[in-house]
Amino acid sequence: MKETTQPTSQVYSLDVLWWGVSAGGRHYTGEICWQDASYHKHEVERHLTLREAKALGDTQFILWTERFSRTTNRFDSLEQLERAAARWVRKNAAVPNWLLIKHDGHNPNRPIAAKGWYVQRLPAMRALAKAWDKVPDGVRQSNRELWDAVYETWRKLMEPPDKA
Repeated sequence: MKETTQPTSQVYSLDVLWWGVSAGGRHYTGEICWQDASYHKHEVERHLTLREAKALGDTQFILWTERFSRTTNRFDSLEQLERAAARWVRKNAAVPNWLLIKHDGHNPNRPIAAKGWYVQRLPAMRALAKAWDKVPDGVRQSNRELWDAVYETWRKLMEPPDKA
């Protein structure tokens, strides 16, 4: 009989969409994605105060027609969206060690929030993501040694301490 063990860590990714100039103005929306036995998504939402809902109702037809609809997926800034996503993961994560990262965990992307053993690795992850973000695509594609070194370092940062 094969013994199954529960995972002790999980990587969540925040996929962000910026609505530059659209109906309703500038705002951000986002989905939290993660994979365990299957692939999951959760749209990040926030609850508006009555004052915010009334103010938005003057400029946005949907909220005007549903005056008391006070849940929205629109965020005024990326920071506001990231705070809401981190709050959702803190509340809903089923594992003791988790990482919320911008986009996906397969690439060196900026971590947003963490818990457990990921916390001590955040400075190194942020430094690597920031440095990798500055490397032009042409250099990334032509320099295979650099590519391999960066991704090997990232892979080690993402592994649990007992495997690293």
